[in-house]
Amino acid sequence: MFDNQFIAPTAAWNDNFAWSTGVDPTVNSTENVEILAGNSATIFVACQIGSVTMDSGSSILIQETNFSVGDTGSGAVLGGPNTSITLQVGAFTGANLEAGAAVTSASGTVYLEGDSPYIATYTWNGGGTPSTVTQVVNMGNGSNGNAPYNNVFHFNTQFDGTITGFQQNNYIEGPNSTFLGDTIGTNTVSETYASGTYTINFSGPVTYDSSNLAVASDGTITTTNTVPCFVTGTMILTASGEVAVEDLRVGDLAVTTSGQHRPIVWIGRRELRREVSDRAEFPAPIRVLAGAFGDHLPVRDLWLSANHAVCVKVVDEVLIPIGALVNGSTVARMEDVDEVTYWHVELQSHDILVADGLPAESYLECSDRRWFRQDGPVREPKRAVLDVATHSCRPFYNTGYMVDAVKHQLERRALDLGWKITSDMDLHMVVDGRRVDPDMVDGEARFQFSPRAREVTLVSETYVPAHGVASGGQRSLGVSIAGLRIDNHQGRAWDVRLDDPCWGGGFHPQEAAAGLPWRWTDGRLTLAPSLRADCMTDVLVYVDFDQKAGRRWIAPIAAVEVGALGPSERAGLLVAAR
Repeated sequence: MFDNQFIAPTAAWNDNFAWSTGVDPTVNSTENVEILAGNSATIFVACQIGSVTMDSGSSILIQETNFSVGDTGSGAVLGGPNTSITLQVGAFTGANLEAGAAVTSASGTVYLEGDSPYIATYTWNGGGTPSTVTQVVNMGNGSNGNAPYNNVFHFNTQFDGTITGFQQNNYIEGPNSTFLGDTIGTNTVSETYASGTYTINFSGPVTYDSSNLAVASDGTITTTNTVPCFVTGTMILTASGEVAVEDLRVGDLAVTTSGQHRPIVWIGRRELRREVSDRAEFPAPIRVLAGAFGDHLPVRDLWLSANHAVCVKVVDEVLIPIGALVNGSTVARMEDVDEVTYWHVELQSHDILVADGLPAESYLECSDRRWFRQDGPVREPKRAVLDVATHSCRPFYNTGYMVDAVKHQLERRALDLGWKITSDMDLHMVVDGRRVDPDMVDGEARFQFSPRAREVTLVSETYVPAHGVASGGQRSLGVSIAGLRIDNHQGRAWDVRLDDPCWGGGFHPQEAAAGLPWRWTDGRLTLAPSLRADCMTDVLVYVDFDQKAGRRWIAPIAAVEVGALGPSERAGLLVAAR
């Protein structure tokens, strides 16, 4: 039975009336065929065809099999305007579509509907130009409404169509050639391999659908939210003592929190660089300071990816992604890290490892194994893809009261360790590279600088409300400004509206309550020259801001010194200590 609203099972591949010839194509042939307007064809067995022209409104369903078009010849067609081809996996196998080297015209929409544990793969070997290849590959919104899962677009030649719906558990793979680098544009990713340079076109900015693109070291394009792992230098407890994660080998015996010695069955790694993800949110590691969760928990600073779950006890043991516990102090996102290598370690079943003294999960197969790479012979256990919520070795929480309870504990612990909370956001200006501190006059911050200044920026520390003990937004907030007044020092002063189009960058959208407006800065608000164009002598700027709205941590000196170390430096110290 079919539940696809766009592809009704009106005809199997061998139903003659669907085709212009009146005769169904043979299973393996080089025929050039046409599927008539409004008709549908379903492919149940592997099939090869020379060319398929699809009239408006027609569709093809590739169900649990392989369909190859244009392997030989030239000038082959795949699709047509207002048409659809759907790759639908089943309970026993995947679905594959291949556009061969002869394909020079492709249009319509290809829907990829992978589902755990099987993959829907579209392989492109075709040619053509942007005017003849207009096909859309929909990887995230199957025509029957399926959630995106296990979808792969593999290109060996330039594909001039468009990718849409790219989300978690989707992958775009390039040719089997040495990857040399990439450039990310607004809606594009251009990748250079030894075999040439290829540009992937997306339907919107590369962060659309919250995908947060990442380009891995072999050129695979994926999303940063599929990264649950350790950072190089993390010390894993084994039967032989603590071993750096990068030195572990398949077969080593890991010691779990229950005291069991369990063999490692798979190790994956992936290197990421900020310069290949500069238009997406770089998956910066999370640093957990030594002692953040209690005495010797961890025993030294631990670095994890945001999605890696740690095991904490709240009445009973639970798993919580470390990214959900970021508090800006003892658990902090290290935004200044530009390059990171992530590792994961798998046992025969999900369990709790000991990483730098802190209980943290082993790898759980959730359709993201492809994100990692492995040196040497591949040892991939043949098991079904699992769901975190139902197959974790401990109850799993990423939001809600359990997470809030742990964040309360972390805050109390941070205060015990000497951290302090303040509402002072260190508001100041940077004028042509020079810091200018304000005078406080009647509750306002007053700044004075030369009218000849070229670059003027209002700067402050920032905080993220979600990093507090209760749920909150993910915006990075500086200071809350209720008004700004400029005085030209010659008897004339004027207010600058919060919604004035002359503002430079650095403002969040305007908000209001009880008729009173305000705007949050993002920590760096630019004062455009046009706002102070009438000033001939010194410029006076008065900033009316809420002095109690901010919230940031001040670290004890020891924490600042430790936090200055990056993961590679930390790894070096650990090796030296050993």
